[in-house]
Amino acid sequence: MGFQYECFVWILLLVVTNGRYEEMGEHLSPNGDCTKITRDASNSSAAINGSKCSTESIGCGKQLACDGKLFDSIPVKYPDISDPICSLNLSNNAISDIPNKAFSLTSLQLEYILYLYLDANIIRFICPEGFNGLSNLQFLNLSANKHLTWPDSFMNGIFAPMVRLESLNLQGSKFSNFTGLGKEMKMLKNLRNLSLSPSSGIGHYFFEKEFLELKNLTFISFYDMPGDCKIYNISDNAFENVPYVKVLNLANCHIKTISRQALKPLNSSLRELHLSHNDELEFSGMNDALAGLENSTALITLRASQIHQFLGIGMALKVDDIQYLKTLKALAHLFLDLNKIEIFDKQILHPTYMLPRSLRTFTLAGNRLVAGEYMNYMYKITNITFLDISRQHLNYNPFSLYGIPNGVQTTRLVDVNSFIDNTTQTINVNEDFVKFFYGEMATSDWGDIYEKGFFKFTLDCTCNDTGASKELGLICIPPDIKTIKWSNSHIYTQIYPLILCVTKALSSLDLSRNILYKWKGPILGLQHLKKLDLSDNYCRKISDWFFIGFTDLEDLNISQNNLTSNFKPGSPNYNADILFTNLKNLKILDMSEIRITTLSKSVFQNLIFLERLELDNNYLTVLSFELKSNSFQRLSIAGIKLTFLPEAITHYLDTQATKHNVTLNMPFLGLECSCEQLPFWKWLNTTKVTIKVNNGDRCMLNGKPQRLENHSDYLKVVNTLEHVECIDRTWVTWAISGSSALVAVVLTLIISTIVYRNRWKLRYVYYSRKRRYVHTGFDRLFSNDAMISYAKGKASFIKNSVVPSLQDTHDLSQRLSCG
Repeated sequence: MGFQYECFVWILLLVVTNGRYEEMGEHLSPNGDCTKITRDASNSSAAINGSKCSTESIGCGKQLACDGKLFDSIPVKYPDISDPICSLNLSNNAISDIPNKAFSLTSLQLEYILYLYLDANIIRFICPEGFNGLSNLQFLNLSANKHLTWPDSFMNGIFAPMVRLESLNLQGSKFSNFTGLGKEMKMLKNLRNLSLSPSSGIGHYFFEKEFLELKNLTFISFYDMPGDCKIYNISDNAFENVPYVKVLNLANCHIKTISRQALKPLNSSLRELHLSHNDELEFSGMNDALAGLENSTALITLRASQIHQFLGIGMALKVDDIQYLKTLKALAHLFLDLNKIEIFDKQILHPTYMLPRSLRTFTLAGNRLVAGEYMNYMYKITNITFLDISRQHLNYNPFSLYGIPNGVQTTRLVDVNSFIDNTTQTINVNEDFVKFFYGEMATSDWGDIYEKGFFKFTLDCTCNDTGASKELGLICIPPDIKTIKWSNSHIYTQIYPLILCVTKALSSLDLSRNILYKWKGPILGLQHLKKLDLSDNYCRKISDWFFIGFTDLEDLNISQNNLTSNFKPGSPNYNADILFTNLKNLKILDMSEIRITTLSKSVFQNLIFLERLELDNNYLTVLSFELKSNSFQRLSIAGIKLTFLPEAITHYLDTQATKHNVTLNMPFLGLECSCEQLPFWKWLNTTKVTIKVNNGDRCMLNGKPQRLENHSDYLKVVNTLEHVECIDRTWVTWAISGSSALVAVVLTLIISTIVYRNRWKLRYVYYSRKRRYVHTGFDRLFSNDAMISYAKGKASFIKNSVVPSLQDTHDLSQRLSCG
C-alpha cells in the first residue's frame, strides 16, 4: 500500500511538473511565438503600413528612413520606390520581435540592402528565419534593445542568412556569458566589427574556439555608453581565440582586474587598446594588463583616462606604474586624462628616460599637476610632438619658480642700436643677460628696441642636468614638442618676462580660458611659434612690447578679453598703433568680443600678410581702419551695430575679390534700409564678395521688417529704395510752389477787378457807414437828428407809428423833424 501511494505521488508530481513546463512553453517558447507571429505577419489585415517612411540620400545611395514612427512590428508595405534602397532605418520604434521572414514578406528588394538599423527598439526575441533574404547585408545594428538576452532571445541560425555581414552591434543586450556565441557566428566569415555588452559582472567571459575561424574579426568592443557593461575580472583565456583583433575597447565596463596573460594572445596584432572609465582598475591594473603586451611592436594607441578612483585622493605617477608601458616599442598615442595625477616621479625622466621613445601624443588633461622637481627635466622628453595639460585647475602662478626679481643693473648687455629692421640678432643667454633681462631691461630697453620697428632674433641657450637652467630662471620644454594645450586650467597670474629654451619645434600654444589678467612680457624663445591662443583670459592690459618676441606668428587669438583701454585713443594704456608692429607674418587675427569701441586708421598697418580678421561682437559703430594686405580673404563683423560699411572698406574688399575668394561675415548687424545707405545696398547686390548673413536678419523698410538672407533680398531693398523711397521728388515741390503762386495771382486779379468795378458802391457803403456811427463834430451843424419827408396820404402812419417808434426805441424824441 505504501509503495503504491509513493508511486502515485511521484506520478502526480511528474504530471504537475510537465503541465507547468507546457504552460511555460506556451508563453515563453521562442519557437511557439515565432510560429504565431509569422502567421500574423502574413495576414494582410494585420500588416503594418510603412507609408510614413521617407527616402533620403546617403553615401551608399538611397536610405528608407522609418525611424521614430512608433511601429510596433516590422512594416510589410512601404512607399513605391523607383530605385532600390541600400539602407533601411527602423530605429527608435517600438518593435518587439522579429518574426520569421519579417523582411522577405515585404515589397523591398532585399538583395540591395547593405545597412539595417534596428537599434533603440524593445525587441525581445528574433526568430530563426527573421533575417531571411538579407544575403548581402553588411551592417546590422541591434544596439539599445535591453530586452534582448543571450541566448534566450536569439534562435538558432539567425545569423546564417547574412553571410556577407561585416559589422554587428549588440551593445545594450544582456550577455551573462558568451557560451554558444561562437557556434552561431562561425559562418560570418566576413565579420570585422563586433560590439557586445557583458552584463553579469561576475560571469566568466571568453570567446570560444569557433571564433578562430573569423580571421577578419579585427574590432571588438564591450563599451556601452549607459554603463550597463559589467565585467569585473578579465581572465587569462578571454581573448585566446580572437588573435586577429587590432582594436579592443574595454572602456566603461566596471573592470577591476585584468589578468597579466589576458592580452598576450593579442601581443602581435593589437594596435589600439581602450581601458578608460574603469575607475577601479587603477594604474596597477593597467600595468597588469600591459604585461601581456610586453615589448609589443603593434600597439600604437593606449587610452587609459579615468582609471583612478573618482572619489580617491590625488596620486603621484611612479616608475612602477609604467613598468610595462615603457616596453611598448610602437606606442605613439597615450591618453591619461582625468586620473588625479598631481606629480611625476622625477625618475620617470631622470636619470633614465622611462617613457617609450616612439611616443608622439601625450594627453594629461583634467589632472591636478602641480610644480615639482620633474619640471627641471622636461627637456629630456623626446619625440613627443603633442602635449595636452588642459583643465588642471591650478589657481596659482606656475611660473613663480622662474625668473629673477627686479634689481638694479647699470651695465647695458645688449646694444639697442644693433636691432635694425630686417636683421637677425643673436642673443647669448648667459647669467649676465638673464639678470639684465629680468631686471632693468624689461622696463627700458624693450621700449627703445620696439620703436625701431620689426626685427628678428635667435636665442643661444641650452638646458642640461647641472641645474643651471633653473638657477637662471629658464624654462626648458621638450625639444620636439610642436603643440601644447594648457587651456581652462585657472592659471591666475600676469604674464611676466620669461625666457624659454629649446623651442624651435614649438608651433602652437593654447593658453585660453585661464586668468592671465595682464600681459606684460616680453617672452623670448617663442620666435618660431605659428599659432597663439590667449582668448578668454580676463586680460585688461597688454604692454607695448608683449608681442615683440613672436616674429613668426601667423595665427593670433586674443578674443573674449577686456582690451578697451589698449584701443581707446586718450586712454593711458592706448598702444594700438604699435601693438602689432613686430607681427608682420600674421595671417589670422581674432579680436572678437574684446569690448573695443574704436579702431584707429593705422592699427593694422604692419599686417601686410593678413588673411582673416575677426571683429565679432564688439562695440564698434564705424570701421575707420585701413587694411594693406594683398592676400586678405575674410572679414567677420557679426553682431557689431554698424548701419553700413564705409566705401574704403568695400572698395578694398572688391579689389581683393578680383584676385581670390573673399568672404564678408556680417550676421546680426544693425543695418538700415534708408536712402543714406543706398550705395551700400547697391554694393551688396553687385559685389563679387561672398556675403554671409543669418536667416533671422532684418531691416525696417516701409515700416515693415525686410528679411536679409540672400541676393534677391538685397535686390528687393535696392529696388524699393531706388524706385520708391529715394526717388528724386524736387519737381513735386517746384510744381506745388508754382501752382500755389499761379492760384494766388489769379485770385488777386479777380478780386482787384471786382473791387475796381464796384469802387463807387464801396465808397458809398464806406462813407455811409462812417457817417452813421461817427457824429463827432456834426451835432452842431443840425438841430435835428433825423428828418422824415412823407406824402400827405401817409401822415397818419408817420405820426402814429414811425415817430413814436423813433422816439421810444432810438431816443430821438428831442431832435426829430417831420415835414
